[in-house]
Amino acid sequence: MNTRIALLPFMLISYQVLEGKTMQNTVQFQLDKYMQELTRLNRFSGTVLVAKGDTILLSKGYGFAHREFEVPNRSNTRFPICSITKLITATAIMNLQEKGLLRVSDKVSSYLPDFPRGDDITIHQLLSHTSGFSGSNMPLEMVVLPTSADAVLAFFKAQPLEFQPGSNYQYSNGGYLVLGSIIEKVSGMRYDLFIKKNILDPLQMHESIFPTTDFEIIKNCASGYCFNANNELVNGYYVYRQNFNGSGGLHATVGDLYLFGRALTSGRLVMKESLQSMFTAYHPQGSYGYGCFVNNIYGHRLISHGGMLSSGFKSTLSLFTDDAIIIAILSNCWQSWVDEARDALLAIVCGLPYDYLHTDPITIEPDLFDEYAGIYNHPLFPQCYTLEKAHHALSTPDQGKIVPVSQDQFMISGNKAPNMVYQFIRDEVNKIVQLRIKGGGPYFEVRCEKIM
Repeated sequence: MNTRIALLPFMLISYQVLEGKTMQNTVQFQLDKYMQELTRLNRFSGTVLVAKGDTILLSKGYGFAHREFEVPNRSNTRFPICSITKLITATAIMNLQEKGLLRVSDKVSSYLPDFPRGDDITIHQLLSHTSGFSGSNMPLEMVVLPTSADAVLAFFKAQPLEFQPGSNYQYSNGGYLVLGSIIEKVSGMRYDLFIKKNILDPLQMHESIFPTTDFEIIKNCASGYCFNANNELVNGYYVYRQNFNGSGGLHATVGDLYLFGRALTSGRLVMKESLQSMFTAYHPQGSYGYGCFVNNIYGHRLISHGGMLSSGFKSTLSLFTDDAIIIAILSNCWQSWVDEARDALLAIVCGLPYDYLHTDPITIEPDLFDEYAGIYNHPLFPQCYTLEKAHHALSTPDQGKIVPVSQDQFMISGNKAPNMVYQFIRDEVNKIVQLRIKGGGPYFEVRCEKIM
């Protein structure tokens, strides 16, 4: 036999494997490059995990977990995951239903007899934020002072319903606190212990923890930061973190969120029928299922939940169920570009075009500035927000000058605040109708409609 011919299949297989690894390394390089640039521009601090199937393409920390001592974020750094906890709570409810211990069609009064209008509200409505339960935030003293779980629940119970149950959508942290109480009533266990026994331990999510006291030392846990009105990075606001069980109390790592996401979507935690109920949007206004938002990005189905905490944290767990792609992002900066990063990372994995991080000023035709100039509404400017044409720039009432860095995108002149971007939005006839300011100072994203 000709040895060259005999070796040919092996050479082809080896080349295909090598080619696959090269492509994978290219994707990994692009993912890391994007996050490094986002971090350099002060638009991100935290950890990121990107996986496709069983392959983890990126698991890495960026920026500092503790800026005072320059302790870097690592892949195993813990963060409060905030409202991502709601997806875990919803999973626990479905698990109890599969065990025959409750039904989502049950009235709240079946488990909490003294609950106001408990005969009118179902577990399904609490899960899907269609109960009419108050979306009000807790008063400041409950946010920053030690407060019992019973007192927090009593506050929300005292709030009037905002609409007839089932008739509308209103995102409500309080509704998920009630679900946490129902889990305790049905299981006979404390909420955090039930979650640990039935979800965290079976999945070996050993880095995930519910703090039991406000002064508990949590190893490898990041500190929170935010940008103040002068666009200076400062310590985040203090929040008493024992008030959020059921709604947002878990601390975790991106690795543990990956374990949870893989187990949930593969049917290890709940059956296919339960997943279908969880991943169905029940009201068009919110596109919300049970503990998750149901959307599409670039035509890819997305099951996700994000979270924010004013003490300086922002997060997202994104499950692209048709593609077996999981993206977990945990940040310890309140104004981090978490959603923007998620969208770009998905595009990189799928080989799609995405808007890269433009920072260098470009030259545009002088007449184009007339399209951007005008008067916009703005929540921080009662007299509206006026942009005027200047020499190769636009002048603003608060920041001096902004210059174009890409089509319809501006930054502050001199790159003085690279984490702030002014994005102009056009309508279907290419007319500018909105200005979005995001990323710095007091802004997550402010949307200003163009008045004239």
